[in-house]
Amino acid sequence: HGDKKAYRKELKKWYTEIKDNSRCAMCGENAYLQFHHKNPKRKKETVARMVHEAYPKNEIIKEMKNALFYVALVIVVYIINRNGKRKNGEGGESIEPFSINI
Repeated sequence: HGDKKAYRKELKKWYTEIKDNSRCAMCGENAYLQFHHKNPKRKKETVARMVHEAYPKNEIIKEMKNALFYVALVIVVYIINRNGKRKNGEGGESIEPFSINI
């Protein structure tokens, strides 16, 4: 039980370092970053939850490679824009992809 707690603490530190050294693909900021999955159908779990639940690091990295970092507000605006426009038959704006170094 103590080992899992230590592993979770190590994962959180690792994840924080990745976020601290990453930037939003849209605006270049590094505050309030969240992952947004490129293809939600391939989403196993949110990266933050995987870190919190102490998944093996290799599984977390695999999930990260299927997602992109964005400032949280960018994701919210994108989802609202996409959902509103698609209902009317118009194409929503897509978020441009970028990569992170893991």
